Amino acid sequence: MKAIFSFLFLLIGLLSNAQSNQKAEFNFSEITFHSSACNGVCPDISLLIDNERKVQLIRTVFQSKGVEDTAKSGGYKGILDEKQYDKLVSLLSKIKWSEVSFPDVKCCDKPVITIILYYNGGNKKLKSIEPAASTKDLISFLTDLGATMQLPKYDRPMDFEYVL
Repeated sequence: MKAIFSFLFLLIGLLSNAQSNQKAEFNFSEITFHSSACNGVCPDISLLIDNERKVQLIRTVFQSKGVEDTAKSGGYKGILDEKQYDKLVSLLSKIKWSEVSFPDVKCCDKPVITIILYYNGGNKKLKSIEPAASTKDLISFLTDLGATMQLPKYDRPMDFEYVL
């Protein structure tokens, strides 16, 4: 009888521990990412990705300081491939968004980074030249994606959300 109670107690303990170790579910709706140009060759990127993998992108890429690469610059629309989308969602879900804040620093010769994220029925809006360390991998991924991804050109106006 003691063995049965011990087994049940152990089983209940294991189940409750497994439930407490599960991460809270992350439901991503859309992300808008802006990275401004700098006094060099930093690309100017406005990127919107939603949970259906739809992408809107406007970018200005520079060959050298002040010299735009017109072949790589412009407006684009398309669908993000599944591998990149999965990486995006993975990076987003690793960040504790309720705890993230960016200091109010918007001067100097660095790109101003803006992240507007809609997730779990709410949103987070951040803007600074000194983003939180916890967002470094996400920002690197989005900057690279925005500067290099291949999508069909789109020459009509696009609407992006901004943080003032």
